[in-house]
Amino acid sequence: MCQLGQKKHAATPAEPLKPHPVPDRPYQKVGADLFVSGGKDYIAVTDYYSLYPEVCRLQTTTAEAVITSMKAVFARHGVPSEVFTDNGPQFSNIRFGQFAKEWDFVHTTSSPHYPQSNGLVEKSVQTVKRLMSKARDSGADFYQSLLVYRTTPLECGMSPAQLLMGRRLRSNLPIQDNLLKTKEGNSVKKFKEQQKAKQKFYYDRGTKNLPELHAGDQVRFKDKTNTWAQKATVLRKDQPRSYIIQTEDGAMLRRNRRDLLKGPVVVEQRLEAAEQPQHTHETLSPETPMHTQEQTLRRSVRQVKPPMRLIEQM
Repeated sequence: MCQLGQKKHAATPAEPLKPHPVPDRPYQKVGADLFVSGGKDYIAVTDYYSLYPEVCRLQTTTAEAVITSMKAVFARHGVPSEVFTDNGPQFSNIRFGQFAKEWDFVHTTSSPHYPQSNGLVEKSVQTVKRLMSKARDSGADFYQSLLVYRTTPLECGMSPAQLLMGRRLRSNLPIQDNLLKTKEGNSVKKFKEQQKAKQKFYYDRGTKNLPELHAGDQVRFKDKTNTWAQKATVLRKDQPRSYIIQTEDGAMLRRNRRDLLKGPVVVEQRLEAAEQPQHTHETLSPETPMHTQEQTLRRSVRQVKPPMRLIEQM
């Protein structure tokens, strides 16, 4: 075939499909891709096992911003063994290579100009973009739509959330409460209840119950200076050991019962005053003459008795 014929040659036929191997566990392999929706940049990270999509908004499309978002995703779900991406500049630079080495995962890429090899992530991106578009058009909450997608069963009968986390997620769709429980739930609950009972036993040894307060009670409350100087009136009980009070200047505050003091404030103030050193001499002004000061300071309260004379006893 001549060179001109080669230039005009039709595309080569498609090769047999070579799918990615199915992972053995959740977050063994993930794919990542950048996309734009509504004029804003995002990155999608999708698990190959569960098809669970994570979506992060990007302020910039630099490698640093992409790495930071992926670190946040890996901190939630664990570090995958393999990360599959295209050859975008965010993934093909030295910084991303260092990220892969430090976080211990293998970074593989698709062939340049051949996005089909990253088809799973491409499909996930299209799904997310469709949810975003519908949310903008209808004024709905995108993240609520994303939650519904994550909890919708796949063809295998389980949702992406179940496959990734081993449990169902509660959304705005009706679901029986017992379906939200895990198989380890009862044993974990029993263990935690025993821990709490033990903790309460040791903590309660140095405590006592404070009397209940009622609407209209006059109290003092502990302020930022850690004193009981300010007064208030109890309006109502908001929650156990929590009260709504109104200060003297009309402000409404919520305080714990431990920070409210009723009744014995005056007694405590008297006790504090009694503990202060008492001064018997009067305070002198700077205008008082020195001899007056000395006389005042040296004045004695002792009773002086006249001496007994021998001639008076005879």
